[in-house]
Amino acid sequence: MMMEDQKNNEGEAVKSLIALNKLNYQLPPTINLGVECKHVSNFPTSSVYAVGASTNQTMVFDSSISGLNTFTDCADSYLRFKITATAPLEGGNAGTYLRGGIQSVFKSIVILNQGTEISRIDDMNVIMLQEKYWTKSNTYFQSAGNAEGLIPLDVAYADSKAPEADGKYDSPNYNSCQYILSNTSTSFVLPLSSFGGFFQQGALLPPQVMAGLRLEITLAPPIEVFSYNVDAPSEITADYIPASYSLTDIAIQWKTQRISDTFGRSISDTTAREGLSLLYKEYYHTRLTAATTSINYDVKKACSHALRCIIIARAETDLVDVTGCTLAPSAYKFKDFQANVANTYLPQQKVVMGVGFAGKREGYLYASQAWGNLGAVPYQRFYNGNGLARGFHPCLASLCFDLSTSKSSPFAGLEINNNRALLFTLSVDDSVQTRYDTFLQHARVLKVFANSMVVKD
Repeated sequence: MMMEDQKNNEGEAVKSLIALNKLNYQLPPTINLGVECKHVSNFPTSSVYAVGASTNQTMVFDSSISGLNTFTDCADSYLRFKITATAPLEGGNAGTYLRGGIQSVFKSIVILNQGTEISRIDDMNVIMLQEKYWTKSNTYFQSAGNAEGLIPLDVAYADSKAPEADGKYDSPNYNSCQYILSNTSTSFVLPLSSFGGFFQQGALLPPQVMAGLRLEITLAPPIEVFSYNVDAPSEITADYIPASYSLTDIAIQWKTQRISDTFGRSISDTTAREGLSLLYKEYYHTRLTAATTSINYDVKKACSHALRCIIIARAETDLVDVTGCTLAPSAYKFKDFQANVANTYLPQQKVVMGVGFAGKREGYLYASQAWGNLGAVPYQRFYNGNGLARGFHPCLASLCFDLSTSKSSPFAGLEINNNRALLFTLSVDDSVQTRYDTFLQHARVLKVFANSMVVKD
């Protein structure tokens, strides 16, 4: 028996050495659950959506994916469409600019399945632009992000201005990605991951979720989508941006994978017996308007794991003023800040800062660490946008609190409820009438059963 064990050990050692020295010429074992992978087109309920200053439109998609063995990969799914803007009455009728890339078109999203609300993000064009800039690398904005109309993080204003009189751009020509010709259809694609955490999870969506899935995507008004097509004129009116726009040739391209019957039956049995659990991150949005230098308020969202909280300050005048940016924050104005949940204070001692560009570096570091991507956003771009015209969504001055309780788990955070509200104690540099949008990111579980599903926060 001992001799047989020794031979087996020697055989295993020989196999290991062969593999280590790249002398193994056998084909690897086939480990494959899939039968086929393909994109499936899903069209909205209308072929054209026209949006004006006082005309709201909501795109509705009802999932057309069927089959018990067909699963959906959101990471490789995307929305495609064409956008056509009317010519501005003033300031260059040839074309216009997108304020925050093509993401600025989409105001909010609601995801439903047979009456169950799976996800809802209000002011999505505000928070998802911030999330994308804070979590992606500059390489992304020079490639895929550039195709979405987003300016790279290190671009200065001189490289992002409007085209010259002959219609040509200065070089480098980064801002051309935001420029669209008036009365001409321009094609864009946007990954579904740009529409919130439900589409960012790593797991494939099971057929029980896709069957009956409905997306309701509300489109933003023109003032939130477009910027003026001139080099910072002294007087600008609403006539400098398009009065309306329309979307056509719209479709979601779902990436589907059909698996073999054996594995499909196994997942169906699990669904019937104990259910499937889908874990993802969700945003809860609340809003406060104040014209004072001291601000105290709370967020009462019941959730087991609050992960991060982002506060974006925008002057009320910028929300209706075409010379500003309806999406970008104002220049960083927080003077001191602290948050707490019961006896847990974040940070333990209140952060107190000075004024102006030289006084906000601690706030910059605190936000960078809370977003979890230190060094992604340059300090100048954080403070006031690196000198870019504010019409092009350049400023990333968010106040961000890290509420996670473990660095090893991305879904572990503080518990919040009516008795353990998230409280903020803030002060700012001025008393300008300001809107403070608060986005609380928390963990959410979608429990999927054979004939029903339950959402748990």
